[in-house]
Amino acid sequence: METKKDINGACVEWCTDNLVTILAENQRRKAAEEVDYDPISGLNATGRRVKVKNPLTKRGMIMLPEEMVKELIGENIQEIRPKRKYRKTKTKDKSESKDKGVATTAKAGRRGRAKAKSVASSAEEGEVIKVTVPTAKDRDKTGGNKKDECNKSNSITNDSKKGDYNKNKVGRKKASQAGAKKVRKGAIELPEWCVGDPEEWHALRFRHDFEYWAATCVRIRHKLTGQMVPFVLNRPQRRVLGIIEEQRKAGKPLRLIMLKARQWGGSTLVQMYFAWIQIVHRRNWHSLICAHVKDTSANIRGMYSAMLVSYPKEYWYEEEAPEFKSFERSVNIRLIAGRDCRVTLASSENQESSRGLDCSMAHLSEVAFWKATDQKSPEDFVRAVCSGIPREPYTFVALESTANGVGNYFHTEWIRAMEGRSDKAAVFVPWHEIEIYRTPVTDPLRLISEADEYEQRLWRSGVTLEAIQWYHDKRRENASHEAMKAEYPTDPIEAFTNTGSGVFDSEWIERLRADCREAPMTGDIVARQPWGHGALCDIRFSPGKGNLKVWDAPAADACYVNRYVVAVDIGGRSAKSDYSVIAVIDRMGGGRGECKPSIAAQWRGHMAHDLLPWKAAMIARWYHDALLVVESNSLETDADENATFALSELNTVYPNMYVRTPLDSSGMPRRESKVGFHTNVNTKSLVITYLVRMVRETAYTERDPEACNELATYEKLQGGGYAARRGYHDDILMTRAIGLYVASTIDYPPERIAIERGGERGFGTGDERRYEGWIRKSGNDNSQKWRGRW
Repeated sequence: METKKDINGACVEWCTDNLVTILAENQRRKAAEEVDYDPISGLNATGRRVKVKNPLTKRGMIMLPEEMVKELIGENIQEIRPKRKYRKTKTKDKSESKDKGVATTAKAGRRGRAKAKSVASSAEEGEVIKVTVPTAKDRDKTGGNKKDECNKSNSITNDSKKGDYNKNKVGRKKASQAGAKKVRKGAIELPEWCVGDPEEWHALRFRHDFEYWAATCVRIRHKLTGQMVPFVLNRPQRRVLGIIEEQRKAGKPLRLIMLKARQWGGSTLVQMYFAWIQIVHRRNWHSLICAHVKDTSANIRGMYSAMLVSYPKEYWYEEEAPEFKSFERSVNIRLIAGRDCRVTLASSENQESSRGLDCSMAHLSEVAFWKATDQKSPEDFVRAVCSGIPREPYTFVALESTANGVGNYFHTEWIRAMEGRSDKAAVFVPWHEIEIYRTPVTDPLRLISEADEYEQRLWRSGVTLEAIQWYHDKRRENASHEAMKAEYPTDPIEAFTNTGSGVFDSEWIERLRADCREAPMTGDIVARQPWGHGALCDIRFSPGKGNLKVWDAPAADACYVNRYVVAVDIGGRSAKSDYSVIAVIDRMGGGRGECKPSIAAQWRGHMAHDLLPWKAAMIARWYHDALLVVESNSLETDADENATFALSELNTVYPNMYVRTPLDSSGMPRRESKVGFHTNVNTKSLVITYLVRMVRETAYTERDPEACNELATYEKLQGGGYAARRGYHDDILMTRAIGLYVASTIDYPPERIAIERGGERGFGTGDERRYEGWIRKSGNDNSQKWRGRW
């Protein structure tokens, strides 16, 4: 049984016999979640803060952002973790812990451990931070005129540990050069000249502290009561804000992609951050709000409008009242009075209306539901919007959406961000971080005994019993657990892939996706001519732009027969139809000693049906005359007779074609054979069932992430059979299903054969083929036409 260690080192097993330990661990988790947050004083807020005495009330301590204190005292801040020691118990076995500078013993007792953990947590959160205070001499250099106050501040310096520090000339010179002295305690008292009047103080703190500004100036509608309440950030919002603030404080452009859960206010946070920049930091700084439909965009701007109406007049520093004004009689554009900042509405349904806009911030909402057509796509729209936004500080591009399957633009951008290939920071908030998803636990023993493996996994990942109780009760409202995971995902995988009727489990797919990577080689295969005998002569790879991706080039050792299997799924001719895919499967796993096949290369695009088999033959010839398996349904039913003729002609030229032997009405094999793999009700069920086994056991190595996306959207139909979800493809998936099945019917390891020297006929081309290796006497010619039965 998997376990999790608590702070005392004991194993917290999920079993009824360990109820006391579970309840103790749950109390610790609840205490960590229930952060005593006060945005006015700044306690436990995001970002690094400095503890100072409240300059307005002249009493009490508040936490201020480092940048604000830097602006006030004009110096950098040094962090010095205090060394705090506690009385040790008289034990023989003593060992000092080096964790976070806290001295304790291995057997210090419950009180000592709790006290040590409290100090460690305090140091970890940065609540106690040492700061540097300028000397009077250096304050004069910077233009200060309050020597007395500076001398007063210097009186609290740490002279007790270094008694002769200030008496030493060299020490004074170094202190003057550094412009600071260390403070004994982790808090300072700001001099009055730093504060000025309260109005300037609030303006200064508004500029540095978004949470303080939001709690003081912003009022939002409460989801349950409907009342207008101050905007105090919850735990998920503070976590997301920390990511945004990290970019802002580093002077970087703000870029974010957010996979939303429900009912935690992600859109509200993004829009209020936009408002903070436009009201406090920047003038003439325009923003765009775009959603999948215009009504959603209007709702987002409605939050902005309600905020302006309730904005405190004493903190509005413009001559005009805070409100939205019409801009040039435009229906979609509003102007913030006194700030010259425009807010524009748009929708993905009418992308042309947002082209050419002058904006510095873009809030793109529900991007996963933006529709892609032949004339427009979400990718083109986002590119058009972002191209006009400079990469400067305080520019902001936020993509946020709930999940809507895989393979779409939002999912692709999310994967890029998670892999670090995007300029956006990826943020996901699971359901158990949201405070409203809690239910009191009245019978913990019953909850522990009734929890299934998934709920036990939630406990091992750090979820509280109250959240597990809510999840346990909420599942009764859903017909299946997959539907529950789709509505309340625990991780991004569940958010994207759970539809309730998928053939392939999301966990299988993600294990397969772990081996996916960019192809090191892209280009195309070229030959002497595009069809006929010349299509198999002078084969070479042309790097550059092309539809062929190569992960593993053909092995230098060419003595293996049928090491490679090339599977072909034929799609449509035009760009509007399904793709045609040619997949190369290496049965030896790339020659890395693996005993499972891997994807070596893939061609995907559109091509005329009479030319596509020849393109597949070029690739198969490049991979040492690989076994070529062509899905022949489209060719046999094509009205163009040239397509069927091309397959028959290819069979006379390329020797290693897959040939099937159909069965008659009595189930006996017929004498005649046909080239290609025919997909029908029986064969499709056979190859899909085999593919399910391969994916479940991770029995082959996938390279293309698009194949994983197709697996995630492949469904079992109600009347039987399989198909891709509406609006998605399954062409890559079918090449895996057909190719892996055919590869499994060939003896492993691949046959080894050497063609004797002396001009013996090669694989049906008339050319002399010389290989070195073992001679396998098969009793037939070297053309080796591979035959299978259905």
